[in-house]
Amino acid sequence: MRVLFIERSLGRGGAQRQLVALAIGLARRGHDVTVALFYDEGPLIRDLRESGVRLQVLGKRSRWDVLGFLRSTLRLLRVEKPDIICTFLQVPNLVAATCKLLRPRLRLAWGVRASNMDLQRYDRLTRLSYQLEIIGSRLANVVISNSNTGRNSALAKGFQADKVVVIANGIDTERFQPDLLGRRRLREAWNVADAETLVGLIGRLDPMKDHRTFIRAAALVAAERPDMHFVCVGDEKPILREDLAALAASVGLGSRMIWSAGRDDMPAVFSACDVVCSSSAYGEGFSNTLAEAMACGRRCVATDVGDALDIVGSTGYVVPPGDEKALADGIAKLCREVKIDGETNAAARQRIENSFSIDTMVSGFEDQFRRLIT
Repeated sequence: MRVLFIERSLGRGGAQRQLVALAIGLARRGHDVTVALFYDEGPLIRDLRESGVRLQVLGKRSRWDVLGFLRSTLRLLRVEKPDIICTFLQVPNLVAATCKLLRPRLRLAWGVRASNMDLQRYDRLTRLSYQLEIIGSRLANVVISNSNTGRNSALAKGFQADKVVVIANGIDTERFQPDLLGRRRLREAWNVADAETLVGLIGRLDPMKDHRTFIRAAALVAAERPDMHFVCVGDEKPILREDLAALAASVGLGSRMIWSAGRDDMPAVFSACDVVCSSSAYGEGFSNTLAEAMACGRRCVATDVGDALDIVGSTGYVVPPGDEKALADGIAKLCREVKIDGETNAAARQRIENSFSIDTMVSGFEDQFRRLIT
């Protein structure tokens, strides 16, 4: 099959990592795969180029470059003649739908990567893109959600039930595995001793990740445990790090809270932590952070948002969102387990290997694509 993926850029986000993994997986199975980007941006571009997957840059000049960008996209479609166009996120979904209005024979596989978004926390253009997506979804041939929660949210918004299917994310367990050398390197850089316990929250600084509840929970745990350190790893978007750092200082965490920009050595980041936390308040579908951390043998505590319970299973704890006391209790329980059993949780890694493999995800998409062209 000839498959064309369309995405804004290839930053460090979970959706982008999944797109790259899927494109590479399909190419390895002999399909003709091209990834088209609005902008020539993002560290994951290197992964695509090394894999041999074709990369096309559409050269969008700005947010408001609409007509020229659409002409470039239609020109690419004439050249590539794809059997399937696959998109993961709202704006690429809408671009693909617009192309289908002009070329009705196109077959579109849309992505749903979020669940119950709180759109009041975002700008007008973001809110508009979600609203238009409900209308545009009728042009998609299939809508692929990465979570059951995301599917339910899509149906509640008005997506057609017979079009929405669920294919869970796949995790590259060859890449994401315990990294002892990386653990030592980062803990030394962050000034965390071997005997101390490090709890991490990995994700961009976004309202949905609810860093504030994590910080307050960390303060509760730190008050009882002098050996505790905490780290937040993620780029500033749209929240400024200094605002969260001020909150951390006000609750007494001080130097025990470490701040790091987003990194490319994620297996080392996860391995450096003894416990990984997902404190999201809303919006998560399938949390890559949870699954990747588990593949690295980390113990995880998560809020009950998206499919967190399906991912974590019995290997960690799932608590109500926005409840700093429950989150603190979950963190404390896992820290005690670390002290007793060591930092590596083999059961967590085994769960990811058994339930969320790359091959299973690629096969799911491949099957859906075949149904569209037969």
